[in-house]
Amino acid sequence: MSAFIFGIPFDNDLHKAWSFGQQGGNVSSLSLPQVPAASSSAEGSIASIQNNQSGKPTWILQAGGWQLLVPKPIQTSQTLVPVNSGVMFTASFEMTKLDGTGDHRHMITDFVLTKFSTTNTVKAYNGTATITLKDGPHTAVPISIRIMNDHVMSLWIDPTTTNNHFGNTPIYGKVRTSGIFSSFSG
Repeated sequence: MSAFIFGIPFDNDLHKAWSFGQQGGNVSSLSLPQVPAASSSAEGSIASIQNNQSGKPTWILQAGGWQLLVPKPIQTSQTLVPVNSGVMFTASFEMTKLDGTGDHRHMITDFVLTKFSTTNTVKAYNGTATITLKDGPHTAVPISIRIMNDHVMSLWIDPTTTNNHFGNTPIYGKVRTSGIFSSFSG
């Protein structure tokens, strides 16, 4: 199935054949996939400063966006999330060094939910995803997505499987639209 994610043509096999980190493109618009009637979604922008391994701010993440789709309610009392839960997370963003050099892009796709948890203010989705890097796609990368107070998204990417490329801090973004909290039951 082909779609446009953040203005970039995308299908399930595209990231395998296209070195996303080397391509340009318009990342300012988003065409959402068809959303099932019994689903919830959240989407927004990414704007973050990432530290290097020693904790010094080094990268600006910009001109990006993300989308989280939960096609069916997840029971917060579930101890195991079914593999076929259908939860989808995609993101696309540019990175630039603070001195204005090193422009490149990343894409996160193929999210597989392994654990879900919730509090009154935070919904956390843990799992694995494919992340494009300069040397090609890295698969089964552990990530954690948090939606906080229905206004902020944080994305932690396992530094050991990405050669510490995203630093030692989560990537942050703003939630622009969300129906995510209405789909959970205790």
